[in-house]
Amino acid sequence: MIGVTSLDVGDETGAFVVPHTMSAISENTWFIAGSSVWTNKAILKENYSVNLSRLGTGDRLGVRVTSERSLKLFINGEDMGVAAPNLPKVYK
Repeated sequence: MIGVTSLDVGDETGAFVVPHTMSAISENTWFIAGSSVWTNKAILKENYSVNLSRLGTGDRLGVRVTSERSLKLFINGEDMGVAAPNLPKVYK
């Protein structure tokens, strides 16, 4: 799984807290698992890209939120297209 969340994932001391899995976060989360795109524990899109389970040693994986607020996945530098559109603006 790989994705993003707009939630503050710091604890009371400000330390970064990594959840065990993206699916453990029930709100404001967008992620790719296998070849499906998920948001808030629901499938948003199926058969989106190459199944992430098929990636191997040396493969490169990345995500980006564009200026248009779309989530994009990159596999070995190749843009897989928009995984999820209209992510909320986050102000800190």
